[in-house]
Amino acid sequence: MFKEQQFWKWFGNNSDRLFRLEEEYRDTIFRELSKQLHKVNKGLAFAFSNIRENGKREFVVSADGNKKLFPKVLKLVESAPSFGTWEVVAFRQPVGCFDVNLHTCILKCCDVYFIPLDEGDKLGLDLYIKNYDGSDACKHACIIMLDSILGEYDVEMKIGSIHFSMYDERSADLELISIDKLYELVQEFKKYSEN
Repeated sequence: MFKEQQFWKWFGNNSDRLFRLEEEYRDTIFRELSKQLHKVNKGLAFAFSNIRENGKREFVVSADGNKKLFPKVLKLVESAPSFGTWEVVAFRQPVGCFDVNLHTCILKCCDVYFIPLDEGDKLGLDLYIKNYDGSDACKHACIIMLDSILGEYDVEMKIGSIHFSMYDERSADLELISIDKLYELVQEFKKYSEN
């Protein structure tokens, strides 16, 4: 039996438990799910949505920002059987800008600005961040924020180089754009680059 089929068999057998996501068992369930997902590929990650108005939950399979794993995500999602209460989705989807609290870094949408850079078929970003400390945690928080704004697929496929800088008094003289405008700009860029 293929790894993907084994995973979906396990998921189906545990579907009710996963869907209910009881608070006192959440960590145990997530550990079990991670273990099963890592049997397909150690780099894969997952996320759940809240229960939607249609009574379903989304199960998101993610490459966790690793473009090399995109084919693995697609293969796993395409092999998913139909689950009545679940919608299986490839890649983290855009959900809008939200604040990110990661380890020592607290990143607010209102504190992040950018300048777009035309890199041909991709858009580079010069990010200017209030209270930026240069840490890996802060850079990772920025990537999580970009994923929430654009979705994981577009971050990897449409965003090129990303440069991180501290927002300071000199930054005020630049023509900076608020990060919450990035989704709209990337959609325009995609239309332009596809023609």
